[in-house]
Amino acid sequence: MLNPKLEDQLRRCTTLPSLPAVALQVIDLSNDPDVSISNVAKLIKMDPAISSKVLMVTNSPLYGLRRKVENIRQAIALLGLNACLTLILNFSLVNALRREKNEGIDHDLYWRRSLISSIACQALGTAKGIINLEQLLLSGLLQDIGILALDKLMPNKYGDVYARAENHWQLEELEREALGGSHIEVGAWLLRHWGFPDLICCAVESSHTSKNGAISSDEDCFQRCVALSGWLADIWLNDDRDHASAIAAKRASDMLGMDSAQLADVLAHISDAIPEISDLFEIELSEPAQAELILEQAREALMLRNLKLLHQFTKEQEKSMRHVRQLEDRVLRDGLTGLYNREHLDNVLVKEFANANEHGWPLSLAFIDMDRFKNINDSYGHQFGDKVLVSAAQYFVDKMRQSDIAARYGGEEFMLVLPGLGEAESKKMLNRLLKVFSEQEHNTESGEKVRVTFSAGVATHMDKQCYDSVEDMVRAADRCMYAAKNDGGNRVDA
Repeated sequence: MLNPKLEDQLRRCTTLPSLPAVALQVIDLSNDPDVSISNVAKLIKMDPAISSKVLMVTNSPLYGLRRKVENIRQAIALLGLNACLTLILNFSLVNALRREKNEGIDHDLYWRRSLISSIACQALGTAKGIINLEQLLLSGLLQDIGILALDKLMPNKYGDVYARAENHWQLEELEREALGGSHIEVGAWLLRHWGFPDLICCAVESSHTSKNGAISSDEDCFQRCVALSGWLADIWLNDDRDHASAIAAKRASDMLGMDSAQLADVLAHISDAIPEISDLFEIELSEPAQAELILEQAREALMLRNLKLLHQFTKEQEKSMRHVRQLEDRVLRDGLTGLYNREHLDNVLVKEFANANEHGWPLSLAFIDMDRFKNINDSYGHQFGDKVLVSAAQYFVDKMRQSDIAARYGGEEFMLVLPGLGEAESKKMLNRLLKVFSEQEHNTESGEKVRVTFSAGVATHMDKQCYDSVEDMVRAADRCMYAAKNDGGNRVDA
């Protein structure tokens, strides 16, 4: 809990670090339930520097992708909307905050620690199977932002406290003695003041707390990764690397149950990523970097104006919005399979067709029909047939990219919308889906094992040919599907 006196000083301070304009736009998009790939692509393309950095980090060791990502559309499709928005927030915050003038702290050491800690968070999250890695990376980056705030609030007094600390971990103790609070509480307060998600604020608030024993939840694991990241950063920042490594190993074992081999893999991941991050943020992580210019005072006014809008959203309003979205989503779903229904599919196709035309990227459509499905229903009953359809639907969802859309077209027919994939890639993907699906066994009530195949037709717009309308594209995919069935089924035609 932040000391009330310290909180009052923070509220009255007009020189606190401020959010850049791009960061405010990202927060707006993050709170928009209807945000689309096109919205994010346009935001990225508005800033060539950020666009370049998104591509650089997508192709960096942080993600370890097997093939090179060459355009923003592919990056968004591979990483997902939330991941890309969080990356943009990372870039804009670092660029803006590094331009703030700090009086009493080692500015270069601060950013070296913050960036290495963020890399460590991402490496630990990967090792522990955390899904929202980008938010974890952002939490690691911002865990010590309270240092910047305290330096702005009381530069002379805080400078004396900062100078007396022999290491980063002693700093918190000295802050509490001299100021009645630490940069940890101040940082969490500032992030809440800016409207950041509770997940990140709570992780920053507990970033200097060592939690040992069994991990109780995904959020607990998230917070432990952030708390451990600073100890891993010490390995690169302290002169006595052996001592720092020994402490980090003990902490990793106690906090995340990591053995020495697992920690070695994490450290290798960090080491591989440091050169890329150095280039990405234009700071030498192995040596101190030079201070940069002061952030423009206009950003402060922009931050205050927009934060008033962000703070209007209460927890109850957010809960109501989630409930409304859940109800709306149910209307768009097929009752049996849980896939999107025909009505929503028609709307998606219109939007993706327009996006393909506007941006010049390919759009593929796969029309899928289960082979000899009437015989399956007649032989084993409609309940078994329904079970096969549900299994097929779940299989498609599990194997598709995040940006793809699966829908039930009707009966035993499905349709996959594949933005950004050309004809060859789409056909290869469908053949891979068919091979694995056709080898699966479905158990009847009598214990008999039944294998089911499907036929698929693929039509691609903006690749080898262009279609005049969505309807023409659907008809083309339909014709290819029937050609596959006429050739005996269990095949893909394009």
